[in-house]
Amino acid sequence: AISDNELTETTVAEKLAPIQDDYWVVAACVDRLVEDVALQRTLLELGLKRTDRACERAQEAYNHPYEEDEDGSSSDTPSTTKRSASLVSHFQGQPADASLYFLRSVLLERLERLNAYVDICSTIPSKSDVEPEIDEEWEDDPWADDGANGDTKPKATSHLTQGPLSLQDFLSQDLLSTVQLLASQCHFAAVRTLMQQF
Repeated sequence: AISDNELTETTVAEKLAPIQDDYWVVAACVDRLVEDVALQRTLLELGLKRTDRACERAQEAYNHPYEEDEDGSSSDTPSTTKRSASLVSHFQGQPADASLYFLRSVLLERLERLNAYVDICSTIPSKSDVEPEIDEEWEDDPWADDGANGDTKPKATSHLTQGPLSLQDFLSQDLLSTVQLLASQCHFAAVRTLMQQF
């Protein structure tokens, strides 16, 4: 098995994507939670793509249920009840499709949370962006190097700021616990983002 540290987008494309068994690939994508946002998105999108055929079969069963009226004639406009019954019958006869449909719902929820994670991280300043408050009386540090220039502030980073909790925790924890954690750390913009999206 490939560890999380060894897993890359290239590895996913070369090792996982070529596998023909849709259920195996989707289950592998659901099973793996990583800290890298781009890699996690790659896994989620691959898993969703491999559920497309199961969705098409389910849609076909829902749109074209086999039915006859009481007089033996077929109906051109099947009722919602008959469509739903046809879909249930399809999943009972094709348990693999039922499992893929369930796993698809998990992947869609995680993708939505991943997008929210990116949004809330953008509202949280990185440590390098937060400048310590310096009393004016101590601004001229007598212990500073004589040759040091004034441009000693750390540069802002362009990468995604690490949030107050890991991506793995954000994807797996319930949202209420996440909101409570963010609020306890005074990340109110992040709380507002979550409240708006969920």
